[in-house]
Amino acid sequence: MARQRKRKRPSKRSRSPSGRHTDELVGLVLMAGAVFLLISLYSYRGADGDLFVHISEGAPSNLGGKIGATLAALAFQLVGLGAYVGVIAFGAIGMMRFRATPVPAAFSKILGLASLLVFG
Repeated sequence: MARQRKRKRPSKRSRSPSGRHTDELVGLVLMAGAVFLLISLYSYRGADGDLFVHISEGAPSNLGGKIGATLAALAFQLVGLGAYVGVIAFGAIGMMRFRATPVPAAFSKILGLASLLVFG
C-alpha cells in the first residue's frame, strides 16, 4: 500500500500581496499614532485648553495642538503615567504588524497590558 502524503497547509506568512500591504499600512498607522501620542504626552501642560476645557488664552502649547492636548489629558486622567506604557505597546504592536510577525500568546499579552494599565 502506498502511503498518502499529507498536504502542507500554506503558512500564515504566505499571504497575498494586498494582505501584506494592509498589514504594513496598519503597522505604519499604529507607529505614527504612537509617536504622535508620545509627543503629545511629553509636551502636555495642565493649563492647556483641550476639547473638554475651554481656555481663551489662545492655542495650546502642546506640540500636538488641540487634538494632542485632548488625547494627553484623556490619557493622563484615565491611566496616569501608565499612558507611556500604552504608547510603548502601540509602537510594539505597530512594529510587529509592519514586519508581519505574529504576536505569540496575544490574548495573554492584551490581558496583561490591560491589567497593568488599570491597576498599575
